[in-house]
Amino acid sequence: DSQLLGARALSAGADYHVIKHDRWINELLLVVKHAEETINSHQQVRHLCEINQHLLDLATVLTTEKDIAPQLDAIAQAVLGITDAERCWIGLLNQEGDEFDDFHGYGHTESEATDWETRARDTAWRSLHDKELLIDRIDETGTTPRRIIALPIVLENGPAGALAIVRAAAAPLNEPSKNALQFLCVLTAILIHNDRLNRHLQRR
Repeated sequence: DSQLLGARALSAGADYHVIKHDRWINELLLVVKHAEETINSHQQVRHLCEINQHLLDLATVLTTEKDIAPQLDAIAQAVLGITDAERCWIGLLNQEGDEFDDFHGYGHTESEATDWETRARDTAWRSLHDKELLIDRIDETGTTPRRIIALPIVLENGPAGALAIVRAAAAPLNEPSKNALQFLCVLTAILIHNDRLNRHLQRR
């Protein structure tokens, strides 16, 4: 429909082409395609700016907080903002490395599903052994399907824990968000290492 294409082109700022070539559907299609590619590019830039802002906010907290608890809380808030997740868990392994000593949740979910934390813990545990990002789909009757995404938190001498999130399955995790999530896992590993080192020095 040429009027619909013309409206889409006009809304994308392509008024010159619409006024001059509004009789040619193929020309309008090319204009709309180019305009939509430009819009997508702008959305990607805006998304990258939002990621950078979350990381800057996180850096502000990390420079003022010395305890691990508020640092992990700031990590979780950055993860929730960057990935648009409903809930985030950070699990820390015990000294033996055979179970999570702590599996703390952040954020909230609209669902009343009681097994979400269990599913997240299971996916996080498997990510430790597979040593990679894992994605599990959750199909809930009558609600929006969601995904659990988990990544391992690894130190030099092995895994220290894992990070898991729940987010809407309708919106796949894009590459910038995935890269930011992996960076935050590395940063969390550094924070855990520093905390362990500080506690070791205090004991000595």
